[in-house]
Amino acid sequence: MLVRAIRQAERDDLVGRNVASLVKPPKGQLGGRPSKSLTLEQAVALMAAGRGTRLEAYIVLSLLSGMRTEEARALRWDHVVAWVSGQWVPVADAGFDHEQVAVFVWRAERAGGDTKTPESRRTLALPRKCVEALREHRVRQAEDRLSAGPLWQDHGLVFASAVGTPMDDHNVRRMFRVITEEAGLGTGWVPREMRHTFVSLPVRLAVFRWRRSRCWPDTTRRPRRNWSTGIRSCPP
Repeated sequence: MLVRAIRQAERDDLVGRNVASLVKPPKGQLGGRPSKSLTLEQAVALMAAGRGTRLEAYIVLSLLSGMRTEEARALRWDHVVAWVSGQWVPVADAGFDHEQVAVFVWRAERAGGDTKTPESRRTLALPRKCVEALREHRVRQAEDRLSAGPLWQDHGLVFASAVGTPMDDHNVRRMFRVITEEAGLGTGWVPREMRHTFVSLPVRLAVFRWRRSRCWPDTTRRPRRNWSTGIRSCPP
């Protein structure tokens, strides 16, 4: 764009030489990093290896709800809610023992704090495994708060450091690679590929069921909208 603008200025005799055309731009990585996703067996192994770690709930939530990694890092406890008496109430007040628990995906660790697109602002119902993982994670975070004492900084974040501060993407990637290695998957994985897994794994399983049954894939467990509560739900 800059080259074209200066070329136009050359034609109008406003500049003597288009210096932008002399610059050799970097080639960068051809095509970028290829996208990949986990198989069902790998996803199960990853959740097992993450058991009891600081990223356990992070991994379960990413794999089973499809939250983006920057959305998970920005998730607040007041955006983890339960459906009580016809309204959403934060689990900090209502607890986790309710039929419907969801997360408000309204924020992300991006410039301005917004989600990737306006359409990305959504409310996601959580399968029971996510609910149990978050319950245990909240207990673990309460223990961190007691251990940190006056060093604790309360940002209200679901996923925080041992002293309550936000977790940046570099720290998350480092801890995630330790877990993938423990799971026997190597260190060539990054957290965003858990969302790729959420998107692609149901498709692969549907194709597998179709091949086994020689009929159309079962569509009864596809993500669906619950019109009574206005949320998009994921199959448990």
